[in-house]
Amino acid sequence: MRGYRAQLLINQADSPFWVQNWLLVLVLLTGLSLTACQRTAMPKPVAEQRLAYPDSGYTHFSDSYYPFEFEYPSFFKVITKPTPDKTTRWVDLRWERYGLTLHTTYQRFTDTGPAAEQPALMAALLDEKRPKGTTVKAYTHPLTKQGLTAYVFVVEGNSPIPMEFIVTDGLHHSFSGRLLFDNQPNSEAMADILAGITKDMQYLMDHFTLTLRP
Repeated sequence: MRGYRAQLLINQADSPFWVQNWLLVLVLLTGLSLTACQRTAMPKPVAEQRLAYPDSGYTHFSDSYYPFEFEYPSFFKVITKPTPDKTTRWVDLRWERYGLTLHTTYQRFTDTGPAAEQPALMAALLDEKRPKGTTVKAYTHPLTKQGLTAYVFVVEGNSPIPMEFIVTDGLHHSFSGRLLFDNQPNSEAMADILAGITKDMQYLMDHFTLTLRP
């Protein structure tokens, strides 16, 4: 059942991702109560301050230990980690200011089947772990500059994992990313942050390049 749900998300993915604005917040203001005999001033709720997303350009990531390159926002800190075998590579991008980390994983497959199955598997796991009251939306991303296929999975609502993505050639290589907050963010207060990160993740995917092929 989980596999069917995941494949359904993939099949129903909106295309392309960049024309979608999944972060729109519609605020409906209703009611102004007045009485002829009594007019009581009601205190207005204090809205959380909307946080602004910085624009500091991109930095090129390239390391001989990793069979790929990409561009990432300059205010992120790169954290490289050792892996148990030659077919897997991990690298994290950390933004300490807002307590969030982009965890990325590269995998190389000998057989062609597993790489093609990765997007559906990612969708299934994210759908399984999403908070109650949220939904998972799948999007396709235009082919990258290297001609790779990319998918983006967005959790609509408040979630510590607001989005994941995967880039794959469908044969031997996949590169996936999971955006994880230390604490569950308020999607309204963080709307500009999330929108900015989404745009930068699109840029990262588009400039992701495999440097080693089987």
